[in-house]
Formats: sequence, C-alpha cells, structure tokens
Amino acid sequence: MTKKILQIFLFLILIQFASAQSLGNGDSCTADANCSSKSCISGICCESSCSGDCYAGTCGGGTCDILSSGGSCDTCQTCDGSTDGQCVPLDGVQSSGCDGACEICNSGSCDDAPEGDNPGNICGDISCSGYYDGWSNLECFFKSDVSGSCTPTGSCKTASDVCESSGKGSSSGTKCDCSEATFSGCAGTTAPSCNNDACAGCTSDADCSAGTPHRECTGNEVYEVTPTSVCSDGECIDDISLVEDCTDRDNMILGCAENNVISIITSYTCSAGACTSSDSTNVNQTCSVSETCVNGACNPINNFCNTASDCPSDVTDYDCRNGDEDIYEVVTSYDCVNNVCTSSESENFIESCHGDDECADGFDECLDVDRDCDYDGDCDEDSEWRCYSGDVYKYTYYYECVDHECVEDDDDKELEDECDPDEYCVDGERDCLSKTDTTLILFTTTFSTTSSTRRQTTSTTFLLTTSTHTTTSSTSTSSTSTSSTTTSTTLVQDVGPSFMERIIFIRPLKNIVSVFFSILNAIFFWN
Repeated sequence: MTKKILQIFLFLILIQFASAQSLGNGDSCTADANCSSKSCISGICCESSCSGDCYAGTCGGGTCDILSSGGSCDTCQTCDGSTDGQCVPLDGVQSSGCDGACEICNSGSCDDAPEGDNPGNICGDISCSGYYDGWSNLECFFKSDVSGSCTPTGSCKTASDVCESSGKGSSSGTKCDCSEATFSGCAGTTAPSCNNDACAGCTSDADCSAGTPHRECTGNEVYEVTPTSVCSDGECIDDISLVEDCTDRDNMILGCAENNVISIITSYTCSAGACTSSDSTNVNQTCSVSETCVNGACNPINNFCNTASDCPSDVTDYDCRNGDEDIYEVVTSYDCVNNVCTSSESENFIESCHGDDECADGFDECLDVDRDCDYDGDCDEDSEWRCYSGDVYKYTYYYECVDHECVEDDDDKELEDECDPDEYCVDGERDCLSKTDTTLILFTTTFSTTSSTRRQTTSTTFLLTTSTHTTTSSTSTSSTSTSSTTTSTTLVQDVGPSFMERIIFIRPLKNIVSVFFSILNAIFFWN
C-alpha cells in the first residue's frame, strides 16, 4: 500500500513539473522557472529578460517593450523602437551632452557644426550698430543686422566676422543740414561727423543749390532724387519722387518650345536706379503626338494620321471639260506623310459626247438628252388606296433611277382606315363606306366603236345604291333596292353611234349587265 501511495505522489509531482515547464510567452507566471523562456517579468512570461539600453523593462503579450526614443544611450545616440532594442546614432541634430553653441551630432559623435549653420539657434542675431554703411542724402546709416551662424572652428560668429560685408541698415541719427556741410566718418567703425557751418539756410527753393538729379533704388522701387533742391523748414533737402515699382512690370506669357507649352516669366528688380529683368521658363504641358503647340496651346493636328489607313479612302469623280463635251475621271488619292493626311489628284480622259448625248458632272458616260432621270430624286413616288383584310390601306410605290429610267424599287403599305362591322372598303376609296347609305361605284366598262369616218368611246359606270330596308319592290317608295346605270360618253368626233352600232355593240351588253346586277342586288339584300 505504501508503495502505491508513493507512486501516486511521484506522479503528481511530475504532472506539476510538466505544467510548470509548459508556460509560453504571454502566459501568467510567478517565477522565471514557470516559463519556458525562463523570464517572468511583471507576472508575464516574456521572450527574454528584456535587458538593454532601449528596453522599457516591461513585457506586453510575451514580447519585450522597446523604447521609441531616449533610453540609456550614449551621447548622440537614441532608441528608435527597432526590434533589436539597440541604440542608433544621431546625425545632423543636437542631443543631450552635445547641445552647446555650434555643437551637432555627426554619425553618432558630437562634432562642430558646419560653417553657416546655427543648431538650436544658440547663436543669436548679430547687431551691427557699431558699423557704418556710409552717407545717403546727407544722412549716415548703420550696417544692417545679421542672423547668427557658426564659424568653421565651432564657435558663433561675431560682428567683426559679418558686419563689414553687411548691407545698408537703419539711420545712425546723424544728418547734415546741407550739401555744403563738411562730411566725415560714417565708414567701418568710424562714427560720423557733420560740420554745418557752411549751411546758410533757405526761405524758398530758389535759395537751394540743387545737385545733379539721379535715380536710386529703395527695395524694388525706383526714385528720382534731386539733391538739396527743395527748401523745407529753412533747410535745403533732396526732392525725392517715386518713378515706378519694378514689380509692376512682372509678366508671364505662354509660348511653345519643342512641342511643349511653356510659360516665360519675366521678373523685374531695381538695380542701380533702374529696373532690370530676368527670365525663367517652365514647361506647363507636353503636347501629344496628335497635337501641335501653337501660340502657347496644344491644338489637334488637322488630318492627323499614323498610317495611310487613317486617311480618307480615295475618291473618284467625273467632270465635264472643254465646253462640257469631254468626260474626265478625277481621282483624289490620300496618303499619310509626316503624320498628316495629304491628297493628290490625277485625271484621265474617258470620252467625248456628241449629237443627242451630253456630258453631266458625276457621270462616267454620255447621257441621252431624252432620258427619264439622272438621279433617284428625279423619280416621283405613287400611291393608291386598296382593300386589305376588309380595311383601307394606302400603298406607296417608290422608284429609283436605273439606266436613266424610273423603275419601281420598293413599296410600302400603311393602314389608312379601319372599317367597322357596318362598313366596307372599295379599291380606290380612301375611307370605309357605310353599308346603309353609301353609293358604291362597282366598276367602269368602256365601249369602243370605230368606223371609217368616226371613232367613239363610251364609258358606262354601274352603281349599286342600298337603303336601310331589305325588301325589294319596283313600285314601293318606303323600301327599295335598285340598280341604276350612269353612262358618260366621250366623242372623238361630234357624231352619234349608228343604228347598227347601237344594236350590235351597246344595247345587248348594257342589258346583260343590268340584269346581272339586278340578280346580284336581290341576292345581296335577300330578307
């Protein structure tokens, strides 16, 4: 029994040991031994002990947290959050331990800043108030102040380094009363001096001795200056007037260069009392191969092509020449030359037209003057109304010009009037006719007789008249259905038919037709 208990105890120890060994990165732990990595940081199994200059000492999700700046790095080095946790060198900036005047980090080492730099703006502005630029209009001016910068040896520049080459600054406060005064100083570091004993004063401009007029620049403005020409408060002063602002001349024009749209910018500045110009050019747009630059804009190339297939097809036409007697074939051919469709013409004599034939532009043969047509437009269209499926349809016939004759080309059928049950249609009638009160023209029969002395044509039209009643009677006035005949006669000569003609040709046929329609009328209106 004791042996069995011991086995169980050892088995539990093994399970506990195996459980302790199975903790992975990111799992909760109480000791390094619990983790497979042997690193338990703040209760989390971590990938390593997270020791190094750029490690934060914490472990998130089983991975060491790395600093993105600072850290325990040397001068001119810093952390950048890289996965290896190592310090990286700094370049071109100042850092702790390398932040003195004209000090700068250079590839991880503290070094002197390049000449002209001012890292950290430690070298402040340099005052040139003790340096003089010279006299202008009886007044002495200082040199202008200069922004601080470093020397090649790693120190800030001083006034002695930069002020001698500086430009005109503010007034020194010393101004002579007149041009006759004695000037001295106002150069280098020598203070100005002005002896005004020679100045007599003035009461008007006439008392002043004007100097030679000249022009000066103030910024980009041109001024006309006439020295000591104006009396002001008993003193002759310079007459100064603005001539122009050079920047008003600035302009830009668009042009072309190598099939590019360019802008030519002309800028003006004031120099030695005059406006001087300088040009700069910018490419605004490059025209495509199918465009050309004209007057500062990309325009499509007229008749552009890549190959001859992009150009129009050759055109053949026929012209009348030499008094409209000769036919010439004129062929216009197209080709692609330098990406532009070009055309050329060639002509060939076809034939000469004489007699009843004539030449017409556009035709390759002589035409008969008695022809019906030259073009399809010379042929008119015809139309008629016919019955189709019990309704009235309009039939339109179209013609085309073939060999100078109008021949039927096509026809069209369009519903004109749809007949109701109490209506019917008749060929030649545009509208449906009522069965109750409409007179129907059935047909027209023409009789022709000819003798040696006269010719007569008789046209007889048979009409069928229907009423609203269906009974037939020859005497009733209330309900009848009758057939009547209307005869129209056209005479070639004003001579009536002979007796034999009347018996042999006209009378029998009229009687037969009349009987036929009487029978048809009785059947049609049978009650």
